[in-house]
Amino acid sequence: MTPTIFLTIRLRVRVKNKVSITEVKNKSGTVSYRVDLGALHGRRQFKQFTTRDLAEAFAYTCNVRIEAKNLSALGDLSEVMVHRHVFMNAYNRLKAVGATVEEATDFFLKYAKPINGKMAIGECIRLWTQEKMRIGCSDKYINSVTRFDFKEFKEEFGENTQLNEVTTDGFNKYLFGKTTWNPVSKMSHIRVISMFFNYALENGWVTRNPIDKASRPKIQDAMAEVLKARQVDTLLRFAEKKEWKDRLTICVLVLFCGCRVEEAVKLRWSDIVWHTHTVRISEKIAKKRRARINEMSENAIEWIYWTRPDDYETNRDLILEGDWKSKLSYLRTESKVQYSQNAMRHSFASYHLMKHQSAERTCLQLGHVGDYKTLFSHYRNLVSKNEANRYFSIIPKVRLRKFVNDKDIIPLQAEASRLR
Repeated sequence: MTPTIFLTIRLRVRVKNKVSITEVKNKSGTVSYRVDLGALHGRRQFKQFTTRDLAEAFAYTCNVRIEAKNLSALGDLSEVMVHRHVFMNAYNRLKAVGATVEEATDFFLKYAKPINGKMAIGECIRLWTQEKMRIGCSDKYINSVTRFDFKEFKEEFGENTQLNEVTTDGFNKYLFGKTTWNPVSKMSHIRVISMFFNYALENGWVTRNPIDKASRPKIQDAMAEVLKARQVDTLLRFAEKKEWKDRLTICVLVLFCGCRVEEAVKLRWSDIVWHTHTVRISEKIAKKRRARINEMSENAIEWIYWTRPDDYETNRDLILEGDWKSKLSYLRTESKVQYSQNAMRHSFASYHLMKHQSAERTCLQLGHVGDYKTLFSHYRNLVSKNEANRYFSIIPKVRLRKFVNDKDIIPLQAEASRLR
């Protein structure tokens, strides 16, 4: 008879209690066979038999019960045996890269099973658009995002691709493959797509935002292009000569009051408050819905005093009606003034900062309250004090004073006081 002591199946299961058989010599000289049942209520339990056959039969029964109890945590043993080859294959593949089955399982449950199921890119964009419209985002913002950022993103990854299939590496290859995009455009795209994935994350359609760890392009803080005072003078003189008062007013509001072009073209004559010499920019037209009140410079008062209609106090019409982009573009082209994007607003920021020597005051006019970094990184160029004085002294021809040494214009204190 085989002297087997442990009767258990060899599985990778940690068993706390094992029934064993020990041969015991009695004082009378006979031999007994003791079965060790382990501790019960703090006391060791034994059962002793006169023959090995009886002891082994009892031990076998106990071991089967113990084995069944410990295997119950694994579920149906037959199912384990059926899939054992798949398990061992996965186990060996993970072992080769220093990972465990437990780690792989945790990773899968965390990243591959969104709480609310999977979602296709195209469908999520549609739902995102509806949400932004519901909360009141402007049509311009929604159109700019969907016609450029989401259009490019869908073309690269596919409209029917599941969101959770987009990886950080895949996004990096796509983004840096856009060789015609400058670093600023790439950073803007990253912000939009990251915002999009945050929306999906909040709704339980993905388990992480792959853009969080995407590579960021390095942006060099290049000086913004600004218009020279003589270029501004040429631009406004041309509009004055043509009596394009609507276009001229928009230019003045941007050049001397710090309004954005997109804000100025939505202003009405009733938004200009003459008794305080300010411009009201309501939350309906301001960027990020941040309403503010901008001061009018002395020369801006002169220009708008000339361009305003007779019924300016009650006139609620737009200052510039119709296709404002074409009208402003035509003005710049016909005046032959070389113009780069946002040059008027950049000019205001640079000259205003130099004239008043106050980043806080300039940021307040720009709508960048407390955001000095944006001012110094993107909206400023180094200009001279004389050039700043000349810039803010450009006035309509009917009130123009003679140049002093061809560099400066006599200040407008007298006229500004009279208007007040």
